Amino acid sequence: CKDIKQKRPRSGYIIFSVENRQKIIKENPGIEKKQKEIIRLIAEKWKNLSDSEKKIYLDKALLEKRNLT
Repeated sequence: CKDIKQKRPRSGYIIFSVENRQKIIKENPGIEKKQKEIIRLIAEKWKNLSDSEKKIYLDKALLEKRNLT
């Protein structure tokens, strides 16, 4: 019987990325297959978030970390 390895908790940035990826694709028609461009836009949006907006995602990451440990 193999032990099931727990996944690592995601960072706040990764949670933000997953939650906003489709929105960014919808806002930028024709970008679906341009992964570098999608990542660049996600990073730009993350960078422009206020600390209080980022805190929402950082808190989700902390909660995920607590649930996995």
